[in-house]
Amino acid sequence: MRQNLVLLMNIGSPKSPEKKDVARYLREFLTDSRVIDVPFFLRHFLVKGIIVPLRAAKSSMAYKSIWTKAGSPLVAYTQELAAKLENSLNKEQPDSHQFTVKTIMRYGSPNLDDALASVGDLSSTFEKIIIVPLYPQFSAATTGSSLAHIYKFLGRTWNVLPNVAAVGPFYDDAQFVHLSAEHIRQNASLNDIDHLLFSYHGLPERHIIKSCSQASSCRGSEGVFHDHCNIGQAKGVPLNCYRAQCQQFTQILAQQLNLPSDRYSWSFQSRLGRQKWLSPYTSEIIHQLREQGIKNLAIYSPAFVTDCLETLEEIAIALKESWHKIGGEGFKYIPSLNSADPWVSFLHKLIFEKR
Repeated sequence: MRQNLVLLMNIGSPKSPEKKDVARYLREFLTDSRVIDVPFFLRHFLVKGIIVPLRAAKSSMAYKSIWTKAGSPLVAYTQELAAKLENSLNKEQPDSHQFTVKTIMRYGSPNLDDALASVGDLSSTFEKIIIVPLYPQFSAATTGSSLAHIYKFLGRTWNVLPNVAAVGPFYDDAQFVHLSAEHIRQNASLNDIDHLLFSYHGLPERHIIKSCSQASSCRGSEGVFHDHCNIGQAKGVPLNCYRAQCQQFTQILAQQLNLPSDRYSWSFQSRLGRQKWLSPYTSEIIHQLREQGIKNLAIYSPAFVTDCLETLEEIAIALKESWHKIGGEGFKYIPSLNSADPWVSFLHKLIFEKR
């Protein structure tokens, strides 16, 4: 029997919320050259000598605030998604063309060794490997790092491989936009809120400059990013800028939701260090919204398809507390897609397109 192997790849989580496991996870995550893109010795000095010793205890407390009986929410939701997806893919397939779906974390566990330990020789068992990075928008620190890691692993582990295909960014897929809009409607009454904030994971600005095909004109004279990438796309230039992808997804999603421009905003969260990151910052824009008289706020994080530390603790707990401290009244966190059935159906479609 020849099967298809589907690898669902997510960013990862510590093994436990205890300080030693969180420190181990942070070291693995932050020493990735695609995450902190400075020379090797400087990166390891910063991470192991400064960042991890300073952040491990605080991050451990944050993880403890969201940890569940099933363990890490991100891992548990991704594994639940994998099980539902495997069932969906195999529902109408003959025994000779079944799918095996495995969960892989880029950092932490289950890693590639864990996921592939039980599958045997890839070349004799599978016709095709389909890699699904669970990141709607592309960035070198997420999709780029995940794909580079898995290709390197497969290449050094097996001399002969089956065909390998990877799913690319899907933020602008019409079905994904539609299911995202419906997910928001189902989890928040838009008539009862004043404003919807789309909060994306942040990146250092230099990541954008390095990856943007229009880098020479990506910023205005005052150092502020403008809409050149969107203009370039209209002229046939591929949109490979993370910031522009976030902006475009915000606009098309707001259109689906019939939101006028004064009822939504977009921002970036999860900064690290003192360098300049993509702005506006989520932690700052909520103050601007209060100054504008916004009382009832809903927040959705479209860069995350799985609830994790950045959504459950940073937004649903910490930002909610900040919102109430500055006089905000209603606060609604809209959960990630996690293992929702429309999300499973969408991934089913993407995978069948790569068969």
